[in-house]
Amino acid sequence: MREWFPTLPHEHYILMRSDEVAAGSHISLLTDHNIHAVDFGKTHDELPRFIGRLNPNGDRLVKLRQSINTRIENGLKNILDAQSTASDVNAFLKENLGSPYYWIDSSRLKMPEEALARYNAGINSRKEQFRNYQLIIKGMVTVAELKEKAKLRTVNRRNAAELNNPEFINLALLAYYCLERFPREILEDIRHRRPYAIHSYYFDNYLGKFVREYKLFSELLPNEIKSHYDDDNYFFENLRRIIDSLYSVLLLDPDDVFAPTAPATIVPEISFPCLLLRSRESISIRQIDPPYNPQALLPGEKNMENRFAEFVYFKGRRIIVGYTSQKCFYWNPQNDIASTEFFQAPIKTAIHRVFNYYDGSRLVTEVFCGFRIYHFQDFLCQKEEPLAGNYSSFVRLPESGRVFCVSFNGDGFAGPFLFERVTGAEFTPVLTCLELFQFIKGVPFVQQSAADQAILEDVSAPDKCFLFPFVGDPFIRLATWKGREVLALRFVLRFWKVGGTALMIFDPRKATWVPESIILLPGKGCMAFDLISSEKGIGMICAYMSYNGNLVEYISDIDKYPVIVAEAVSGCVPRDCEEFPVQDMLNLCVISKDDVLVNEEGKNLLAVHIPTMTYQRIPPLTDISSVTHCK
Repeated sequence: MREWFPTLPHEHYILMRSDEVAAGSHISLLTDHNIHAVDFGKTHDELPRFIGRLNPNGDRLVKLRQSINTRIENGLKNILDAQSTASDVNAFLKENLGSPYYWIDSSRLKMPEEALARYNAGINSRKEQFRNYQLIIKGMVTVAELKEKAKLRTVNRRNAAELNNPEFINLALLAYYCLERFPREILEDIRHRRPYAIHSYYFDNYLGKFVREYKLFSELLPNEIKSHYDDDNYFFENLRRIIDSLYSVLLLDPDDVFAPTAPATIVPEISFPCLLLRSRESISIRQIDPPYNPQALLPGEKNMENRFAEFVYFKGRRIIVGYTSQKCFYWNPQNDIASTEFFQAPIKTAIHRVFNYYDGSRLVTEVFCGFRIYHFQDFLCQKEEPLAGNYSSFVRLPESGRVFCVSFNGDGFAGPFLFERVTGAEFTPVLTCLELFQFIKGVPFVQQSAADQAILEDVSAPDKCFLFPFVGDPFIRLATWKGREVLALRFVLRFWKVGGTALMIFDPRKATWVPESIILLPGKGCMAFDLISSEKGIGMICAYMSYNGNLVEYISDIDKYPVIVAEAVSGCVPRDCEEFPVQDMLNLCVISKDDVLVNEEGKNLLAVHIPTMTYQRIPPLTDISSVTHCK
């Protein structure tokens, strides 16, 4: 108080408790700074009543507010019970609250917001809760108006001045506050089920920064605000993202987003070996031979992609553990007509890897979610740890328990990308992108590609390129090499002309990180690969993205040569441009040393016989994400 009012002549007042006034602590404030003490009562609980008595209209305003609140509560209940039209909602809100541009960010919004929350509290269905919020929000802003303004931004992408008007800006602010009114758990469901409906910048509060910036600027410098934003195209691009996000949310069909899940089909006894087929919205156990008839099937939540599924042993039974971006679950295909959820991702995070292994008789599960690792024993969480880094492509070596992962900062990055876990959540680098290039620098194909790149970029010498390795899309997987567990590394060579894929095999047991084998695939984008051991040696089966050649190839004797440039090798499945506009081989599954299943476009399974390099296209089964051979 002494700092705020040092020597001002005007009278000021300080509210104090009775005991503080009696103690005389205010006397110096009065004599030195002209600050009068006002006794409001014995406790702080009496302060609201004291202030209320200062307002002669206090009782009338309280009663008026209660009357409006009751009218809103009853009116909204009638609207929601009848599922009235958005225009009815709009008329009701304007009648009771006025123009939305003036009340959307005011305390008056609390009344309909609280009334809607109380109404939804009696509804267990997330689908119906979402439908109710959509109806009320559509009464605040029309879908047609959102569409019109989003289109206006598209037309004036380079002309911010055309959008710098109250009509466009106020609509964007209104759209942002409407999004904020949806319950967070509903928005999280939408984020996982419809990942492109709401812009990702909304969830990390980046879009909100532009709203807060505009409001602050308009309060502090109202006369300069128009000229400030006349050339700010990026500001209006983010306002459009807000408008688009609300537009998409209001167009969503609650019956589709929150569709019910069908019961599972179970089987008394699983027949092994079998195939574990994971599709976007189901997991099925299938017979090992064509036509791969299902033994058991677990339908998933609609719009929630299954990202992983594997068999584990748990209490004497083989069950399946899987996850979506939002939930981890397990399922006993011999008993359970529904899966059991054991973990849900916290708000604004997503699950990106799960490991299962054993500690004695206990099943240990590690869930990598956001920037944390969650440790489970027999599906009960024991602890969680922070994960210091943005890692991906995790691999755990079953025999040694060592864990490796990738952290990649984009094309041209020369630093570390392969990491090994040293403690529960701490990783240390073991390989850099620059080191990868050193392994292949002398290969003629790479030398020529680097020389071509140097000419295109007007660089004085080809070696200049190696200061900025053109490495992209690194990926690691577990493989077996001469009976040992190894890391198989794939990365894309992004040269201007040819490019291609590089594959390297590393033995982590060795003291130095030098590849056991290097396979270069000029001009080919390798989507999936695996090693196949036989009495003749080790070969590699590769499956490619669409290109004018064989889309499945087998490269033999990779253990006999340090470097192989695979340009003319045995292959099958020639590119069929007439039948398939796009013909990507998404992943593959080794059945035996002679047989492989390849996932073609998520639509067909190709049964490839390696000795003859012939194949059979199996009729469509379902939307295939991956196939695993289970013994």
